[in-house]
Amino acid sequence: MLFAVAVLLTYSRRSGPLVPSVVDRRLSPLEFVRTLGSLYQRAGAASVAVDAAYQRFTFALGRRLGLAGRVSPEELERAVRDRWKIDADFGETLRGLRARPS
Repeated sequence: MLFAVAVLLTYSRRSGPLVPSVVDRRLSPLEFVRTLGSLYQRAGAASVAVDAAYQRFTFALGRRLGLAGRVSPEELERAVRDRWKIDADFGETLRGLRARPS
């Protein structure tokens, strides 16, 4: 009888429902970004991260507009206005990012 109970319990454990364990995430994506930003700020390397993002953005935008190599904010502004007819302060924003203090 004891052997039958042991077989029944081991069989029921293997054939029971499989429920994946719930993984608790410690940080939401926004909290992760804030934490990473504060680490950059404390290390004094925030300008490096912003410069890298700015260069990547201008390169991708220039490539999408068909411009070669590094281009000035004025050239990007002119190309954006000609191609997409944007009348916003796009050029001022680009120049402001470029001229910000290091």
